Amino acid sequence: MHEVTSRLERMGCINHDIRLAAAMTGPSCDRLLALRADFSFEANQLLGQLTGKLLETEQARLASRILDAFVSMQKVILRHQQDWPFAEVERDPDGYVAGARQVQSAVIGFLEDALDEVDEAARAARGQQAEPAALLAPIRRTGSR
Repeated sequence: MHEVTSRLERMGCINHDIRLAAAMTGPSCDRLLALRADFSFEANQLLGQLTGKLLETEQARLASRILDAFVSMQKVILRHQQDWPFAEVERDPDGYVAGARQVQSAVIGFLEDALDEVDEAARAARGQQAEPAALLAPIRRTGSR
């Protein structure tokens, strides 16, 4: 699952950059559009990786849980994109930014939960007991840790 972890962390970095770009230059900047394309590419790659993991007996359950959460996150993103076509963003940039906060929360929640699940599964595979999250949670660029 190391490659899944790497992909999730890349998505976290891109998501962080999306938040910065939106805050610094507004929701209709070219940088933001490029970052969204990068995030979409990474999300599609993650989908392929998780689908492949479904075939591996020892990782299928974990991959299935992450995949379910991934689909939920994608639904939030798609709903937001449908609600905010480019013309609407230009007409109401403040409303767009407010709506984007909910999307950011969904993305951050997904990334952190998925990374925590992978970390926990890796510890379990090594025979280590889970430790209190505050002691072992790495600082991540997903936005809240």
